[in-house]
Amino acid sequence: MKLSVREWGNGDRLAILVHGASGTAESMRPFAEQLVDRGYRVLAPDLRGHGSSPRGGPYSLAALAADLVESLPPGAELVAGHSFGGKLLPLAVSGLRPARAMYLDPAWIAPLGPAGGLPLAKDDGTPMAVADLRAVRPEADEAVLRDMVARYLATDWRMFHEPRVKLRQHTPPPLVAEVPSLVVRADPSELVDDLADRLRAGGYEVRTQPGAGHGLFQEDMDAFLATVAGWI
Repeated sequence: MKLSVREWGNGDRLAILVHGASGTAESMRPFAEQLVDRGYRVLAPDLRGHGSSPRGGPYSLAALAADLVESLPPGAELVAGHSFGGKLLPLAVSGLRPARAMYLDPAWIAPLGPAGGLPLAKDDGTPMAVADLRAVRPEADEAVLRDMVARYLATDWRMFHEPRVKLRQHTPPPLVAEVPSLVVRADPSELVDDLADRLRAGGYEVRTQPGAGHGLFQEDMDAFLATVAGWI
């Protein structure tokens, strides 16, 4: 499936950024702007069922990864996936053939329960509302919950209940990194921490952004840039 792709900059270096579940290409803008300042042209797709990209199945990790390969040019200097985007990226690396890959708190370990930092469909397949999210995120501000619901309903929310998407299943990357790869994790990260030793043994570099939540670059750009120093 051909995806809608957002573009920033016109530099000689190419970077590809892949957003997380219930996000859009625009979610990657803060990181994209930093890359543009460093001489990159940046491409960021809206995943299937998100933003301006088409709706409709199959909603599976394999299909969503194939969309990336179909819609984006091979040979980028850098590809980076955040959260669910990082979950998809290992399936697309061989087709995209980047010089290096960056996984930003990738959702390789399924979070416990429906909270997990993401709005998901309820067990009966119906969409979550603010009251449902408040039950699992009681610490969150009301405006944050409303924003989460708005972004959620702006996607094809049925995909979050599709078993083949495997949002609630462990999907670790290949044992050996296919290209030079950096994993940036939150502090702590329920999505990555249990895999850290295995990742290092397979040639992945693993760094922690001190004090960071799942948003990483969305929360503290200076800390994020310090954490990824040498990779961009």
